[in-house]
Amino acid sequence: MLLAVAVSGCTGNPMGADDDPRPLNATTFLAFGDSITAGVGGIQTLCPGATSLPASPPFTLAEKWLDTQKLIANLATRDGLSYPSFLAQMLSNAHKRQLIKMVNAGVPGEEIADGVSRFPSELINAHPHAVLLLEGVNDINQHGSSTATVIATAYQTMIRNARQLGAEVIVATILPERRGACRGYDWLDGVNDVVIVNARIREVALREGATVLDLYSQFAPRLDVLLGGDGLHPTDPGYQVMAQGFYAAVERLFTR
Repeated sequence: MLLAVAVSGCTGNPMGADDDPRPLNATTFLAFGDSITAGVGGIQTLCPGATSLPASPPFTLAEKWLDTQKLIANLATRDGLSYPSFLAQMLSNAHKRQLIKMVNAGVPGEEIADGVSRFPSELINAHPHAVLLLEGVNDINQHGSSTATVIATAYQTMIRNARQLGAEVIVATILPERRGACRGYDWLDGVNDVVIVNARIREVALREGATVLDLYSQFAPRLDVLLGGDGLHPTDPGYQVMAQGFYAAVERLFTR
């Protein structure tokens, strides 16, 4: 299910030109990914034990569909709270003379093969100056680090697609999961698969000329605060930390 929302910043300038002494070269952003981009909240009721889902993956297609419906229902209660919405407000506040457009193209439950298929149409529709890319955790939770090559290849394809259309790409590392939490599937094999996959993502992103934002390192010391009860989706403070990370990257890349 496609959930795409455009968030426009304030265009007023009550304080005059000095309000924005260093305007941005980019004002249209495409935030692309899965439920963590969409803004699902990490509450305990998202635990699979409360549904007909098994306690751990791999899930069947029917089970994944049921789980995705639960994520979408959670999303509907959050009134647009997500890292893209926090980021749009931060950019709008800092650059009052510019119209900031943020397209949230996060799709709950999506695996990266579907993301690669969906990405070109999102690019065409949004025509962004910059793409904010974070995807792959659902593949890790289904298949562990054996999916690292698939994820890395998908990132390469999406980065190239974006750059061919003139967009810069900021690639975020996949967030850590809380060990022992109901959705901390990364740890079921006893291996921190996210670290393995992130190394491949970072390698591909740098080779392709994208900017890497290491959200994993920002989250890892504060999982008790930044991840919700399910151990996978961020809390609102977690989404704010994500927004702050992207904000700093945007300012470095696009401030004139």
